[in-house]
Amino acid sequence: MSSRPKTRTRDTLFDERQSALGRATETYKKLFIDGQLAQLDQDRRFYLGKIADAANDQDRERYVTALVGRLKLSGDVGLLHKDDADRLIESIPGDLDIFTYNREYATDPVHAQRLFLNGAYPNMRAELRDELLKVASTAETQLSQQGPNGSDLPQADSIIEEDSETNKDAEEASNDQLPAEPDTQEEDTAEVKEAESVSGEQYAAVGGRGGRSGPAQPQKPSTAKQTPSKAGLIGEVHGYSEIGKTSWRAANDQVFIDAAKIYNEKYGLLPNHSGYITPEFLKSWAMIESGGEGDRKAFLTDPFQVNDPRNWVAEKARIAGLKKGEAMTPQKSVSAALEWLRYKSFSYDQRGVPTWLGLEQGLKNYNTKKDLHDDPKRMWQNDYHPGMLHKDWYATAIMLRMFDLLKGKSPSQ
Repeated sequence: MSSRPKTRTRDTLFDERQSALGRATETYKKLFIDGQLAQLDQDRRFYLGKIADAANDQDRERYVTALVGRLKLSGDVGLLHKDDADRLIESIPGDLDIFTYNREYATDPVHAQRLFLNGAYPNMRAELRDELLKVASTAETQLSQQGPNGSDLPQADSIIEEDSETNKDAEEASNDQLPAEPDTQEEDTAEVKEAESVSGEQYAAVGGRGGRSGPAQPQKPSTAKQTPSKAGLIGEVHGYSEIGKTSWRAANDQVFIDAAKIYNEKYGLLPNHSGYITPEFLKSWAMIESGGEGDRKAFLTDPFQVNDPRNWVAEKARIAGLKKGEAMTPQKSVSAALEWLRYKSFSYDQRGVPTWLGLEQGLKNYNTKKDLHDDPKRMWQNDYHPGMLHKDWYATAIMLRMFDLLKGKSPSQ
C-alpha cells in the first residue's frame, strides 16, 4: 500500500519531466544551430578576406572553391535551406565588393568614396549601391567645396544577411560569347557583334547598363507581376525586360514550350526526374546566352549559341546533329543545345557506362570557361564577377532564374 503514493507521484511528475526535457532539447538545438550559424558567418568572412588578398588567380580560385564548398555543405546538412545556400553562393561577388569597400573605408574613407564614384564595387546589391552612390555624391560635393576634411559616407550593410543577393539585375553573360555593349539602334547590332567576335573569346551576351562615360544606375528588382499583355507565354526572366524595345525576348516562348515537351517525351522524363526540362529553364538559359540588349539577332537565330564556329568541336555533328556554320533557327538551336547539354550531363567510365551528373553540372560542362572576369577594364560589363569562376556563375545564374520564374507561377504568389 505504501508504494502506491510513490507511484502516483511518479506518474504525476512524468509529464512535467517530459515537458522539461523537451524544452531543454529545444534550447540545446537552438543554441547549437545559433553557434553553427555564427561559425558559418565567421568562415564566410574569413574566405572573403582570403579571396580579396589572394596574390594570384590560382590562390583566389582555391579560396572561392573552399567558400562555395562550405556553403553547399551547410545546405546539404540542413543548416541552411538549399535555396538560401545557392543564393549565398551567387552573391559571393557582391559580398566580396561589400567586404572590400568596408575595409577600404575603415582605412581611408575619402579614397573609398572616390573609388566608389569611379565605378568600383559594381557587384553590390542594386538598392545598396544606389543608396551609397547618393551619399557618396553628396560627400564629394561637400569635399570639393570645403576641402578634404573627411567624408560622411557610411559603411555598407553587413555582408552576412539571409536575403543577400548578387547584382541580379545584370543581364549576364553566356556560353562563350563576348559581352555585347547595348545599342539603342538595331541597325548597329550586326556591326557591334562582328567587331566583338574578332577576339575569338566568347561569353554570353550582356545587356550592359553602363556607358563609356560611366556606369548607369542599377535597376532595382521589381516585385510587380507582369500582365499577360506585357510578358510572353512563359514570363519575364528576372532582369530581362520584355517591354518596349526588348519585347523580342518573348519571341521564342512557344519554341521553348514545344522543345521541352518533345525532349521530355523523347527520353521519358517526368517532372520528378532530375533531368526534366521546363520551358522556364530553357528561357532562362537562352537569356544568359543571348538575351542582352545588343543580341537580338543571335537570340532570333541561335539563342543557345550552340553552333558558334569559334566553339565548334567535331562531336557536335554526331551528338547534336549540327553542321559547322550552318544557318540556324531557334528550333534547331534549342534541339541541338538540349542534346549537347544531355551529353555534357553524363560522365563515362572506362567501359563507357554513363553516370548522370545533373543539369547544373551539365551547364558547367557546356560552358567550361574558368575566367574570373575580374579585370578592372570589365567593370562596365554586367558579367564582371570577380571571385567566381565563369562556369560556376553561368550555371548558377541560369538555375536561379529558372527557380525565380517557377516560383512566380506558384498559386501562393
